[in-house]
Amino acid sequence: PVPVRLWWAPPLSPFGLLEEILWQDEWKLLVSCMMLNCTTRLQVDRVLWRLFLLAPTAADAVELGKTPEGLEALERVIAPLGLHGKRTENVVKLSADVEAQRAAHGGRIKNVSACHGVGVYAADAHALFIDGVLAGPPRDHALRWYHAWAQERRERQLAAERDARRPDPSS
Repeated sequence: PVPVRLWWAPPLSPFGLLEEILWQDEWKLLVSCMMLNCTTRLQVDRVLWRLFLLAPTAADAVELGKTPEGLEALERVIAPLGLHGKRTENVVKLSADVEAQRAAHGGRIKNVSACHGVGVYAADAHALFIDGVLAGPPRDHALRWYHAWAQERRERQLAAERDARRPDPSS
């Protein structure tokens, strides 16, 4: 996929969030958020990469969702997370929405919240890692850690820049 933003790259934190790894592909970031719902990062790590091998793009997920064999293949990969029928259906619907928005808006997702299955957590993750903005602290605990870390990092950078511009009192 084409990088989402040529001018933005989220700083890497010590937390190693999936969003930090997947920020260059909006669809993969949203799918990872969907998979993390009601489960743990460890469980998702065991499934997510196999899912992306089976369906590397939103278009691939939509195509798999068109046949019983494709849906069954997706379900087999997602099954260890539980709710595999519902999760599979949600991934296919999300993927179709992503593809529709990309087609309508020059390859970008214009309204992430309008995509199927995108809740507060995924919208916050998208705003933080894809758009590079977030008005307030996110509601998810891991995103709050990242937001606080990134904010503190930025404040240190600004302070260092101010200090560098200050005239040296000893000269």
